[in-house]
Formats: sequence, structure tokens, C-alpha cells
Amino acid sequence: MISRQTTLYLRVAEAKNLLAKDFNGKSDPYCVIKVDNVIIARTATVYKTLDPLWGEEFILHMPSGFHNLSLYIYDADKVR
Repeated sequence: MISRQTTLYLRVAEAKNLLAKDFNGKSDPYCVIKVDNVIIARTATVYKTLDPLWGEEFILHMPSGFHNLSLYIYDADKVR
């Protein structure tokens, strides 16, 4: 049986106008990349900004038959 895998080249460039989640009116955002609800990559945290610039590139080896690719942005000091 031949396993088929897809390679995805993904660049997480930036985000704009995020919601302030910290008391200082800013956030400490990072981006998480999930495939079928499993974390496969994460950007660095950019501190004290609502307009983070990541400019990170990923080479993702996607499993055959995957259904969903999702990107989420979180605040580093928040639990949610």
C-alpha cells in the first residue's frame, strides 16, 4: 500500500486589529495551526501588540485524508 501525503507550504504573515486581552490594552498573540483538531505547528509569541507580525514559514506534511486545516490566534497569558 502506498501512503499518499500532501506537503503544504504555509506562511503565517501577520494579524491586524486583534482584541485587547491584557490590562495594558494590548495582547501577547501567537498562532496555532491544527489539522483535524491536532496542533501541528505554532508561531512565536509577539508581546504587547494588537497587530502582530510573524512572517513565519512552515512546511507541513499533511496526513492523507485530512478534513480540516485551522488557524487560531491566542493570547499568551490567557488560559482559553
